[in-house]
Amino acid sequence: MKPSTPAVLLLSLLLLLLLPGCTPETTEEINRQQLAEEVKAEFIHAWQGYKTYAWGHDRLSPMSKTYFVWYGEPLHLSMIEAFDTMLLMGLEEEADSVHRFIVEHLSFDKDLYVKNFEITIRVLGGLL
Repeated sequence: MKPSTPAVLLLSLLLLLLLPGCTPETTEEINRQQLAEEVKAEFIHAWQGYKTYAWGHDRLSPMSKTYFVWYGEPLHLSMIEAFDTMLLMGLEEEADSVHRFIVEHLSFDKDLYVKNFEITIRVLGGLL
């Protein structure tokens, strides 16, 4: 599976921020603020697609512009995973709307067969 552009940009930004001594000399010329803004713009673009085509569901299928539900009913996986990223990026209005939705709609009172590892890292990890 080929990584998406937002994922590559986010990984690049994280490497530049977390490992500045380990990066090649040519990366010193990169304007970190500009790179951060590009990552933020890519995130917002992806989030707008999710909001338009998959709001309240687990995942957006961008090519078909449809949503996907992993376990028979939505567990709001993309929303939960994006929430902390929104907070870190200062997207308070978007984060507030996701927070309200999660508080109103997320329920663990379900009789579903799920993959424990996936739910732990995606839902529990996202909520922490």
